[in-house]
Amino acid sequence: MYRFWEIRLAARLAASRFSNNTEPVKLILETTRLCNSHCKSCDMWRQPPGPELHPDDLLRAISTVARNVSWVALTGGEVTLYPHLRYLVGGLVSRCHNLLLVNIPLNGINPDRTADLIEQLLVENKRIMLHTTLSIDGIGQDQDELRGCGQWRQTIDTWGRLQTLRKRYKNLRVSAQMTVSSLNIAKSSQVIGRFAGESDTFIVAFGMDNRFYRVRDISASPGRPGGFDTRQLVTIGTKPAETSRLELQGSDAEVVREIVRRYKIAGLGGFLERLFLLGMLRRLRGGSAGVPCVAGDQVVFISAKGEVRPCPFFEESIGNLQDSNYDLHVLLRTAGAMDVRAAARTCEKCWNNCVGLPSMIASPIKALRLLSER
Repeated sequence: MYRFWEIRLAARLAASRFSNNTEPVKLILETTRLCNSHCKSCDMWRQPPGPELHPDDLLRAISTVARNVSWVALTGGEVTLYPHLRYLVGGLVSRCHNLLLVNIPLNGINPDRTADLIEQLLVENKRIMLHTTLSIDGIGQDQDELRGCGQWRQTIDTWGRLQTLRKRYKNLRVSAQMTVSSLNIAKSSQVIGRFAGESDTFIVAFGMDNRFYRVRDISASPGRPGGFDTRQLVTIGTKPAETSRLELQGSDAEVVREIVRRYKIAGLGGFLERLFLLGMLRRLRGGSAGVPCVAGDQVVFISAKGEVRPCPFFEESIGNLQDSNYDLHVLLRTAGAMDVRAAARTCEKCWNNCVGLPSMIASPIKALRLLSER
């Protein structure tokens, strides 16, 4: 059942690119903005989440485009804090008959609950591949300083439990994901050396200063310290706005080259991740990865409040699901939505895994040209 799932997924993404189908193949769903990590590269945990979309309304909207959906990436906040996670995943599997892959990122806090929840999802949804990614931004004290006190111990515990589940369930993939910023780029080789060999696909993401993660002018309050200095983030392809931001320097590019050299390819996913890293090098050299973005077409993002955007980092909104009575098919075809989707196709503000990988699959020839990057 699980053989060649990566090839099948890639084939569906590529076929969608060259067809007249205007519905997404991949959905990025923000389940909740609740988070119990205290990451220095993200302010989401400082924000009160407020009212969030009911899972029945979300599933109702997805049902209108379900026949084309093959890939769902859940995000947050911390996805395991979403109280309807099992219900949502089960609803996605039952409605999206072509669904092959569900991604779930984890912070690793509360190893018992995390492992139990993942096992329940595996047992209840045997038809699809579940790919869990555990956020690991440093080793030992570095992880605690970057993501919150005590997280390293919990991270290691959760990693061991996920590895145990991986041996028992053929529909589970387990990977470490490192978000590289100026806070940890100098020590990236330590994380790669420790976790890459035990990962199905070791994932490297890059920190961004964007409203999805960052909030300006956060006031301090009891139990809620003031906002972290956004200038300490590595920003990819963005220009200084109200405050100066730390752009990637030549020394940072050399570390990315070293990551590429150390990266060991495991399967199609690993090959795509290496191409993604080469795309980052090309951005550093010329400002563009040279691969057309499929955000808004093959990929669509839905926030926890029902806002629909081409991707998490694209500022313009397609609309809210409420605007179309929770009919995503209709919403994506409004005049305003078509304008936003067209604008997203020429966007080069970032190069991130969530859309970068589908973009490379959709433009394989241009993606393969990245192999010449040095």
